[in-house]
Amino acid sequence: STQGQWTYNAAARLNASQAAYSNWEEGGGNNSLAFTTSLDGEAAQRGEHWIQSHELRLAFGLIDQEGQELRKAEDQIRASTSLRYEGDGFFRLFNPTVAGLLRPQFASGFDYESNPYPDDSPRAGDTLPVENSAFFAPAFITESVGLTYAPNTRFTVRLGVASKQTVVTEPDFRVLYGVDPDNPTRVEAGAELAASYDRQFTDNVRYQSQLN
Repeated sequence: STQGQWTYNAAARLNASQAAYSNWEEGGGNNSLAFTTSLDGEAAQRGEHWIQSHELRLAFGLIDQEGQELRKAEDQIRASTSLRYEGDGFFRLFNPTVAGLLRPQFASGFDYESNPYPDDSPRAGDTLPVENSAFFAPAFITESVGLTYAPNTRFTVRLGVASKQTVVTEPDFRVLYGVDPDNPTRVEAGAELAASYDRQFTDNVRYQSQLN
């Protein structure tokens, strides 16, 4: 892309599937109906020395299976941003980078197998399914400073020091995520490794993979 100009990418997806069995003699099966929808967007700008990238992924899906409650099949909000400096010599291959990542979710989650709360919790007596998460309960926020190795435009790997905040706005859920009952946020420090691979095979086939 031309230096200084923004580039944008976006992809939307809507999937639906249904399975119905009648007088099924081999293998058995449960009737089900499922749908998932997602939106992925990216904005990037490359300057003379600075490269900035902002990505957003929104995904949500439900499945209604015979004999079970309506359940989530997918639930993801992921917003990331990074600013890299591409200099000369060593810093041309290993770029100093500042990055941030936010990961909450849309809807409540449930434990269908057992009650995860300790005996002294006010929710220890809840019957199944037991709610164990909700919007911003938890949400994970990570900030990091490190070096990015980018031998080509398809593959990048970043290693650095990081700070992570686990935010749980619902007091009853905090015991499940190691958060103090009187404080909605737990702060940790450590190291972060983030790798990504992105390749456009054809006009309508693109492969993306991320590991953190």
